[in-house]
Amino acid sequence: QLRKLANKMFDDFVTKFYTLSNPFSSIKKQKLQQSEIVIIPNNHSASIKENIKSNYTKTRAEFYIDYITLLEKLALRPGELAAIIKRNILLMENEAMAMLQITSTKNYKNHLVPVAGEAYKILIKYYHKAKSFDDHLFPGRIILLKDENNKPIKDDRGKYKTKHCHFSVDTISKVFKMACKNLNLPSNYCLYALRATCASKLYTAGLPLQEISRFLNHSNTQV
Repeated sequence: QLRKLANKMFDDFVTKFYTLSNPFSSIKKQKLQQSEIVIIPNNHSASIKENIKSNYTKTRAEFYIDYITLLEKLALRPGELAAIIKRNILLMENEAMAMLQITSTKNYKNHLVPVAGEAYKILIKYYHKAKSFDDHLFPGRIILLKDENNKPIKDDRGKYKTKHCHFSVDTISKVFKMACKNLNLPSNYCLYALRATCASKLYTAGLPLQEISRFLNHSNTQV
């Protein structure tokens, strides 16, 4: 009972403070409640990939397109995909599929995602490229490890210690947005819309809402 009372007092305080400090709070709340779900049609998705292919080198374009395709197929958040390391993948090569463990989730709960078909072919390609089990599948820049005095740290052999960062989500987001702009596609197209697009396709294919909710790692079917 005390916990319920404390929660109510906190909610009342936040509501009162938010309203007093922001005269447009009711408008903002209304916009949040009515936020639209963006679905990207197949033909637009294909056009975006073709535009990327024509504007970047073959290697870089392949990397971007593979990343976008995995977001489409697996309904992952962009940051979740970027954070995947080799250790998070359980391959079942005899069955041409894998299980992907997502640890950097929005609700802080580990999440298992089955991977098959085109997504599996892409995933296994980057899996074999990663040398260490702690390497990111989509690596970014390498940074020097530094101590509390901001000096580079060396190992026993006198070599500088480094750390591989994962690929920047901002980079692929800008690439995606630029392709949409080049094609005069809707301005609300973004990487996160690929997640909703995947969910829409699953629903159209007849998958129950409960299964779709579990696949997207939602707490319930209302999210």
